[in-house]
Amino acid sequence: MENDLKTKLISDKQEAFCQAYCNNGYNASQAYRTAYPNCKSAWDSHGARQVVKDSIKARIASIKAVMAAEDVNSREFVTKSFLELAKTTKGKDNGTYTRVLENLAKNSGWYEADNEQQREHSELNEQQQADLDEFIAWKHRQMLRGA
Repeated sequence: MENDLKTKLISDKQEAFCQAYCNNGYNASQAYRTAYPNCKSAWDSHGARQVVKDSIKARIASIKAVMAAEDVNSREFVTKSFLELAKTTKGKDNGTYTRVLENLAKNSGWYEADNEQQREHSELNEQQQADLDEFIAWKHRQMLRGA
């Protein structure tokens, strides 16, 4: 259904432009070059005209929504994988356990230099929060010993 609706609103080249635009860091000029390879000049002005069209804006918003959902899902997968690995190594290999928890904390945005720059992440369940709290307490003790 979505593909039928898309094809009625925009052409294949416009779809290619939208995909390229979302995949190249939102560079309209480069996206226009990718979607319209026969065009030899004025990519910047052509690209700028494309991104202001309502049908193109709507398609870009749709692609961005899908990409955001995939990003959240991949972060959730990584978090769950780290937690499973932490559970299997806890008490067996403290070095691996520590590295797993450090990576979990990094993936969750806990190591960002500035809280304003932290990535959004899903809420942690009680066990995840307990594991992170345990890691933070351990890391704090390690830092105090080293000081």
